[in-house]
Amino acid sequence: MTDTPIDWRLDALCADSNPDLWFPEPGQWGKPQQFALDQCKACPVREICLENLIQQETGEGGSHGTGGGLTAKERAEMIRVRSREAESEDSTPLHPDVAGG
Repeated sequence: MTDTPIDWRLDALCADSNPDLWFPEPGQWGKPQQFALDQCKACPVREICLENLIQQETGEGGSHGTGGGLTAKERAEMIRVRSREAESEDSTPLHPDVAGG
């Protein structure tokens, strides 16, 4: 993925919203956070947001808040799956025709 300009954030539905909706305290999930999740899912820049969050959170040791239409837990799972897939691709032996065998 190429670098994405920060300007996309201006088009985000959350741009002028209370950040507390997107970053609830642990164990404080409720209607406000569901509103945030619904807003994310309808956002015109959701995919860019999601990819940026995943890039930021990969290797950082944790996801937090709602963003890109997913909860932190959902993004963490997506990162784990992508990591396993990348490891699997790296360890897949080449087909004998490709390996020169």
